Amino acid sequence: MSDNKNTEDESEDGSQDNQSGKDEKLFTQADLDSKIQARLEREKLKIIDLQKKYDEVQDKIKVDEFEALKKKIASDAGLPETLIARLTGNTEDEITKDANELFKTISIGNKTIGRETNPSADGPVLFTVAEVKAMSSEQRIANMPQIEKQLKDGTLK
Repeated sequence: MSDNKNTEDESEDGSQDNQSGKDEKLFTQADLDSKIQARLEREKLKIIDLQKKYDEVQDKIKVDEFEALKKKIASDAGLPETLIARLTGNTEDEITKDANELFKTISIGNKTIGRETNPSADGPVLFTVAEVKAMSSEQRIANMPQIEKQLKDGTLK
């Protein structure tokens, strides 16, 4: 009986009759190729987008690592955090060299930071004319020996 059914589904030329699958859509090879190509293009766009996101994350990591390195170098050199942004260089050696030069320039640790009139570790206070004018009379009297010395030396500016 099953042999009889197989012969009924086949047409005279030996091909199968598609009566049971009339609702199925048949595609040509060109249709399939175009659908596959469209899918590949969508996937390529996804890959490109993911690569962009990956590159952005990698760039952020590099920037964060670089900033952490600058912080460490500044700390090792004895520089305050406010000067970290001033450090330049593309390598650890360049940044370290710049930090050491900056440290020498501002003389942290050896001398007082600031203008020439700030007291040094071992010298007297040097005043400016503006500072003397801003002093109260009691302060002028207390600092008179230094003010007179600066007037005589010509260091009161």
